[in-house]
Amino acid sequence: MSQEYEPIGDECYYNRSEKLGRGRNGLVYSGKYYGKDVAVKRVLLEDSKPIEEALLAKLDHENVVKLIDVRVDKDFRFYVLELCAASLDEYCKGIYPGPIPSEPEVLYQLITGLEYIHSLRIIHRDIKPGNILISNPDPIVKMKWADFGLSKAINENGSCSMSGFPGTKNWKAPEVLGLRAKPGGRGSKQNDIFSTGLVFFYFLTRVHPFGEDSEIESNIRNDKPVNLDELADDHFAKTIVIKMISHEVTDRMALKDIIQELEPLVPQNSSRNSDNQLLANRAPGAEVVGSSHKPIPSAAAKLPKKPTLKKEPKDNIMSIRDVLSGARKKPRWAIKARVIQKSPFKYIDSPAPDIPGQKYFDLVLEDETGKIQARACTAKICKIFYTKFTKGEKYLIKKLKMGKSSETMETILSFQGKTEVSLC
Repeated sequence: MSQEYEPIGDECYYNRSEKLGRGRNGLVYSGKYYGKDVAVKRVLLEDSKPIEEALLAKLDHENVVKLIDVRVDKDFRFYVLELCAASLDEYCKGIYPGPIPSEPEVLYQLITGLEYIHSLRIIHRDIKPGNILISNPDPIVKMKWADFGLSKAINENGSCSMSGFPGTKNWKAPEVLGLRAKPGGRGSKQNDIFSTGLVFFYFLTRVHPFGEDSEIESNIRNDKPVNLDELADDHFAKTIVIKMISHEVTDRMALKDIIQELEPLVPQNSSRNSDNQLLANRAPGAEVVGSSHKPIPSAAAKLPKKPTLKKEPKDNIMSIRDVLSGARKKPRWAIKARVIQKSPFKYIDSPAPDIPGQKYFDLVLEDETGKIQARACTAKICKIFYTKFTKGEKYLIKKLKMGKSSETMETILSFQGKTEVSLC
């Protein structure tokens, strides 16, 4: 086994240098399990959710990503999952040039998978293109539901309590968005159906039915699907999708009715027929049989060349010990350090009672020479950097500013708008 692979128990390894993506609660790496290629989702013990593990263990369907095993060490929980080729989001953006099922099959597979999930009294609650995976050809390609970090069990009436605003921006149902105004609503299968309708439209047209990023949430709230004309009126799925994204919960199409509409469009035994697959890398501008959206260039033709990255000179990487000692800073100095603490958002008291306090958060960074506090102040800086950091991960951080803590007068690092952060 290559030195790049770290063991996590018997015959199970993950490659920290090969990240496949980021889930809601952790990072996903390539791995090996008894010699087989797998994906390994690594989650801090304190962030791991028993509900996700319990739900994944319960799910067994060809259109749901399979949980193979769970491993634990002193810091992390590792979910060993079947390895897939890409996400639907990567396919739609032209990043993944491999095969994918035909349009009717993609919709049919995902709907039957979602019906299975709902049949077990589970709702997903974070449906988006990035949480739908495309399997490796074996020999055919299948669509897989993934990332059950926000999933929740529902009662016999098909609903559950709601806390917070579950889901991802731009892919939430209007009643979920309305929780900000009316807390205490209940989640239901219909939330998932609406989000799935958004994903279907995006897959078929490459645009969101409710417009551009800045207007999507408002348009969903106000029932203004401004891009419906992007899908031809005679497209097999147009009526289905429109019913799925109905503003009123009771008007949304039931999954069994969607399956009934799609089933005649899917060739018999197509799930075992490798001929019934679409290639993303078809000839540029070629139309796809059975598709009425405008021809798009091949994904392969759109793939940009990988940029050649300049490596920072080694002598510009400063140790924390040197930073604390006041050693002379060379041009473009940076640090490499691991995040060992990350605070929630805090507020500095305002001198005036009618003026809100300044928002900030703190990190504690550590390398082999010591520890140092880093602070991000102002709502704008917090918004830029808070989600970039995960406890336990190591980062290269450039263009920091030196400062003093107002509480302890010790040296700290301060984030600026031009600060650059990347995973090591």
